[in-house]
Amino acid sequence: DDGDKYSFSLSEPPNIIAAEGNEPGITSFGNATYLLPEPPAEKKGALENAGLRLPTGPHKTPCARTGRAAIINATLLTGEDLTNFSKFTNDWGEEYVQKMSDEKNLVQGSFGIHNVACMYHPSGPCKLADIELAIASAWANNYTNGYVPLMDNNVMLWTTTLGPLLDAYVRDGVEFYPMRWSTNRGDGMAYSVLANPCGLTMVEIASTDVGSRGIEQFNSMPHRRAILEQSSIGNDETLLPPLVPIRISRAVGADLMDATLEFYGAGEDTASLERAAKLGFNTTILADETIDGDRAVTIMLSDDATVHLQLWARQEEEVSTDSPEFPSDDAFVEAKGSNQVNGGQPQNAKDFCKSGTWTVGRFNTFVKKTLETTLSPPPSLGYDVLKPPVGSGMNMFMDTHFSWDCTAPHCEIAAGTQALFESGSRLQMFVSSTHSDKTWMVYSHDPSGFGMQLHWIGSSLPGFDPQGVLVNFCLKADEDGACAGSFNNSKTYSDNETTSSGYGLTNCVVTCVQPLAFLFASLFGLVML
Repeated sequence: DDGDKYSFSLSEPPNIIAAEGNEPGITSFGNATYLLPEPPAEKKGALENAGLRLPTGPHKTPCARTGRAAIINATLLTGEDLTNFSKFTNDWGEEYVQKMSDEKNLVQGSFGIHNVACMYHPSGPCKLADIELAIASAWANNYTNGYVPLMDNNVMLWTTTLGPLLDAYVRDGVEFYPMRWSTNRGDGMAYSVLANPCGLTMVEIASTDVGSRGIEQFNSMPHRRAILEQSSIGNDETLLPPLVPIRISRAVGADLMDATLEFYGAGEDTASLERAAKLGFNTTILADETIDGDRAVTIMLSDDATVHLQLWARQEEEVSTDSPEFPSDDAFVEAKGSNQVNGGQPQNAKDFCKSGTWTVGRFNTFVKKTLETTLSPPPSLGYDVLKPPVGSGMNMFMDTHFSWDCTAPHCEIAAGTQALFESGSRLQMFVSSTHSDKTWMVYSHDPSGFGMQLHWIGSSLPGFDPQGVLVNFCLKADEDGACAGSFNNSKTYSDNETTSSGYGLTNCVVTCVQPLAFLFASLFGLVML
């Protein structure tokens, strides 16, 4: 206690934990034996100097940097609520209920924000660091441009009061955008503050209480930024943990809105509803509001999905003819083998990457073209659903995703991958080593390019046998000690920069997790670093 108005005590267990993902004793990545052994010191140094792997110390992964800030108790549900599968015996059958009960240690009430920098993955014709710098400049200088549409890509967390957080932001000089918006609860007003701790990570904290601050200090927003009914906060806020997630927001744009809604099961045609059901979606539209030409659709992906998804389509100004041209299709093809360390991005994209104008439409197009040129295309119709292709590689944008967890037997991975392919989505599969039997994890995306991970720990049909060569998780080096996707003597638009310039993103991961952790701490948590 340093005498500040708000202080923290060690008298109770912490509700927030944050760490570099490579830290031993904290995460499975840090303890993973598959990351070892490292090459002999001389070879290791030579590979690092050539940019073929990242500098490492003990328990540092050689090909990526990763960190996580997690809310340990992020729900009103108890462990018994989350793992009492016996209540589903009539619907699921005894055998399946027993299988899920054996895996119950994998069902958690925590909520994590995971930042990862897979430095040897491509990100299209531009380095991700350049993309982040250009887009984030739109809200630089304490949001002097006001609210811009790309700020709709964010996550919202709910707390009992914003007072301590606002005091801490002002004290520490953290830039934030304050808002107020109507609800259907209590006095009908909610408040939230949006902050950008690093890169394109946007975290919005909301509450109905702002301490002693006046309403005039918050920008009036016409749309409801969350639908509190049927969300994680329930009906009695006095029972809440200090911080709970309530919605994920995505800037989709008008051109992709209908297709994205259909993907998540909020359409009307039978085929899209059947595909969505195979993905575990039983979607309810909670709100569909169009105000002054801007549309916000909030959906609940299943009866138990109390963290909602909000999709936005705002009007945007036309891009000036003076702005550098958007990269050509050929530039995306040429950038397929590029990465964040060695470069390889085409020279003809340099002007756009460094000073081009980004809109929601341009960003989503950039992401979708990168997905199309780096991920394997869907198989032909009539392929063996028990033997889908595993995919041939990842890219930086696939790490911008949410995890869609499902324990019900209808969330079956062969049907899920089939639905993704039928939707036109591309995917990459991995095998999880943390389960009692062979369990497949699938990374894919919706029609707007927003990523999703199928984290289904329950079911795959007998004989499910994906085909192809599995790629390593990006943290692991190949047997020769170099990282997959690395190369030497690169030719890139950043040739005049030092090799170390490629490591800016790795620093961002660490500097992003720490502000997230202290942001959480300001909301009554206790941080462990």
